[in-house]
Amino acid sequence: MPRRLTGAAIAGQVLPAIARRVRTRALTEAEARASFANLDQWTRKFAQCVEIAPGGIAMAAGFIRRLDRTLRAPDAIRIAITRGSNSPSRYLITGWEPAPRRPV
Repeated sequence: MPRRLTGAAIAGQVLPAIARRVRTRALTEAEARASFANLDQWTRKFAQCVEIAPGGIAMAAGFIRRLDRTLRAPDAIRIAITRGSNSPSRYLITGWEPAPRRPV
């Protein structure tokens, strides 16, 4: 099984969601800490941590500014990480589906 790429920016999307569930009392603090530990364990086992290359966020912003694309920020950041790591994008965005088109 190929290892998936991840970075602090990607994990940074999951961690606030877990914290929000604690604030809304959908999870206890103990459950949230267990979720953090599970994410860390999954990352060590199945992912290769990478850092965004210099200019990566600017590259992601450039992708988002393209009006012919429907990329959301998380997807654009994933693509920027992939380009900066010289890894095939299929490892990073397996299961990715483009955002639905919105009526103009």
